Amino acid sequence: MQLVNADLRDFRLKYAIEPIQEEQDTRTLGAIQEQLAGVGPILPPISRSTPFVDASEERMPLAVYQPKHPAIAILEIIASSMESLK
Repeated sequence: MQLVNADLRDFRLKYAIEPIQEEQDTRTLGAIQEQLAGVGPILPPISRSTPFVDASEERMPLAVYQPKHPAIAILEIIASSMESLK
């Protein structure tokens, strides 16, 4: 794979999916990890859930609406990863 921007030092990828329930989802995520791992880190998938919608409707961050939601840890990883791009 050739990157368009040769100066790109850090390449972040995210595959946000519904909860991995289907064989195709698992295979797709595995293929992304296998084929693009050499390009940059593959960030963990984020499962969609009702609290995302509820927090949005309440105009609150998910971490405030439901501080113990499992996606909070993944979102922190993604945020840290994006901050390191500076």
